[in-house]
Amino acid sequence: MQGYDKGFVVDLETALGQTIPGKTQVQSPAIPALKWDLSQIVRRDGKQLVSIGSHWPLTGPLPKDMRNKMERTGLCLGCHQEMVDDAFWSKVSAPGWIDNNAHRKLMNRALQDYAESQSK
Repeated sequence: MQGYDKGFVVDLETALGQTIPGKTQVQSPAIPALKWDLSQIVRRDGKQLVSIGSHWPLTGPLPKDMRNKMERTGLCLGCHQEMVDDAFWSKVSAPGWIDNNAHRKLMNRALQDYAESQSK
């Protein structure tokens, strides 16, 4: 994500990073004197590191609730694959979205219940 001060082309490249096509178009024009890496614009604690939004229309940091949901990627396919079974899912779910702490408590309870059932 660095290199905004130079601008860049996203196209077919060699293993060494050289653009292959002879005719290309710059996808992200240079922003002269940009000193920040835009790969992180907001820290996990919510502090904004870089001011953005003036160079591209409709840009800005994602809202905290959306960032929190994105942090959960890859979790619990073992459970969520059952979402297609309406009868099953209606017994284990509740309307809306629960935060990470509530989700951890729920998963811990399920794990405890499973462990107890195995010791019988």
